[in-house]
Amino acid sequence: MGNDNRGAWGRFTAYGDASVERYITALVRRVVAAWSKLGCARHTRALVMLGGYGRGEGGVQLVDNAQRPHNNLDFLLITESLSDEQMRRLESALAAEMLSIESSTVVGLDLSVIDARHLSRSEPRLIWYDMRYGHKTIAGDASFVRGLRRQCLDAIPDWDMRNLLVNRGTLLLINQILLERKEGALLNTGLLIKHTMKAVIGYGDALLYSCNNYHWSYLEKQRRMRQLAVVSDTFKSLYDEAIEFRFKPDYHRYPAEGLAHWLAGILGLLADVHLQCERRRLGRSELSWLEYWPYAVRREQRSCLRDGYRQTMAALLAFAKSFSANELLNYSALGFRQRLLSERRLVPLLFPGMVYPFVADELQRQARRIVGVDDMAAARRIYLRAWAKNFDGNAIKVFERYGIL
Repeated sequence: MGNDNRGAWGRFTAYGDASVERYITALVRRVVAAWSKLGCARHTRALVMLGGYGRGEGGVQLVDNAQRPHNNLDFLLITESLSDEQMRRLESALAAEMLSIESSTVVGLDLSVIDARHLSRSEPRLIWYDMRYGHKTIAGDASFVRGLRRQCLDAIPDWDMRNLLVNRGTLLLINQILLERKEGALLNTGLLIKHTMKAVIGYGDALLYSCNNYHWSYLEKQRRMRQLAVVSDTFKSLYDEAIEFRFKPDYHRYPAEGLAHWLAGILGLLADVHLQCERRRLGRSELSWLEYWPYAVRREQRSCLRDGYRQTMAALLAFAKSFSANELLNYSALGFRQRLLSERRLVPLLFPGMVYPFVADELQRQARRIVGVDDMAAARRIYLRAWAKNFDGNAIKVFERYGIL
């Protein structure tokens, strides 16, 4: 199992005072106690804390005049010598323990379980790179996560960062729907602001990545963005504001009556950043949104062919059987490529036509045609279901809570 690392965790927050550091330390000790009570030690390679608090850059908010964590605390238990069924039972038992701890706190606790061998063999991904360098080992082998050598920044596929941008950008679509449906006292302005700040950081991170300037630390990304020459000072200031909001949010700075106008202005800035990132990813320095779809589909098709020849051929055969010979002869090359792509590959390509109201009409028409409806509101609902299914299964609960679907 390795050594117990209690007491060697360092700071959890970027700007928090001593009281919130003690508060989080006490919570982490309770998590370790729950882990120990369930007899996990003999099957544990490491229990780590992820996210902002794992980086030592977590956010704080005032609750009854005392600083408290602003976001959930995220943990990952890395196990050894357990079957899938044993891991599921352990995860369920730990979830019950987390709920018990949460009942006496102002913050949520999220704990997932993964097999050590599976993690060691995982393909390079941004989430694992961030974890490798930005985590705290709160029990177990402190060298294991840092030793995940496959998780190098230069090995992460560019579509992984593109997907992160789309995931964060989809929060803006949720904002638009909430603004259209609710007004005044019914409008959850805090949720809209939080979504927007997360999106701004996601877009800024994608821009840093596309400029070979990404880093796992929020503080370092903030410093690098300030020095970036390829983006407007307006966006740099917005990214800086979003990072500061993450560290120490001030919701009162954004009054509800001006929120819609503020969000619309931000959407224009983010669309420009998105296009800049896609120009670099697709190797088309003059690419416009009008030209985006054909190039993006072609690039995705090539990636699909590289990643899974058999799956692509199966899709090709199924596609061919659904048409007569004459229909196949008249089917466009672009339409042919689209049908070869899985829903997971199509969702990020549909995103610009769903969320940016001012992009080329043709891009919006293309997006509506792909999802099979003419009405934009219906198309957005279909998109959100597909996005939740492929990228964020927990989002359905949020949709139901706020009446989004």
